[in-house]
Amino acid sequence: MWKAVPRSIRDFEEKGLTGKPDINYKYHLLFVDYMIMEKYRYVLLIIIIAFGTSGLYMSLSQKNSYGVAEGAVITLYKTESCNCCKNYIRYLKNNSYKVDIVRINDLRAEFMRFGVPQDMFSCHIAETSGYFLVGHIPVVAINKLLKEKPEIDGIALPGMPSGSPGMGGEKIDLFVIYYLSGKEAGVYLEV
Repeated sequence: MWKAVPRSIRDFEEKGLTGKPDINYKYHLLFVDYMIMEKYRYVLLIIIIAFGTSGLYMSLSQKNSYGVAEGAVITLYKTESCNCCKNYIRYLKNNSYKVDIVRINDLRAEFMRFGVPQDMFSCHIAETSGYFLVGHIPVVAINKLLKEKPEIDGIALPGMPSGSPGMGGEKIDLFVIYYLSGKEAGVYLEV
C-alpha cells in the first residue's frame, strides 16, 4: 500500500518516524518542492501570455491605425431600460472616449431627427463631431470616421448583432457598417 511521503522535516517528525531522514530524503524533498514550483510557474506564465496576447489582439484589432481622436466626446441617446447600451458606454470609455449620456423616452423620435431610415435602427443613437452613430459600432469604425472626416451624415450598424461591442454572444460574421448621407446609403466598413 502507498504511504504519503513526508514533505518536510517537521512532517517527518510529526508522523512519528524515528531517526533522522537521510541526506537523499532531504534532496528528494527539495526536488519535489522545486518541481511543484516549476509546475505553477508554467501555469502562471501560460495565463499571463494568454491574457497579454488577447489584450494586444483586442487593442490592435479595435484601434488599428486610426487611433482615437483627441478630445473626442460622444453624446449617446438611450432609453433608461437598455442594459446593452450601458455595456457599450463602458466599451467606449475603455477605448478612451468621453461619453455624455442623454436619457430619452422616445428613441424613434431621435432616429427621425437625425434622418435615419427604419431599416438602420438599433437600440441607441449617438453623435460626435457632426456625425451620428447608430448601434454598437466598433471603435475602429468611429476612429476611421473621425480621422477621414468624409462628407456623410453618419454611420450605422443596424440591429443588435451578436458579439458586437456591448452585446453578448459570439461574433458570427463580419459587422457591416453603413454610411448614410441624405437618402443614400452604402457599405462604409466591414470588420
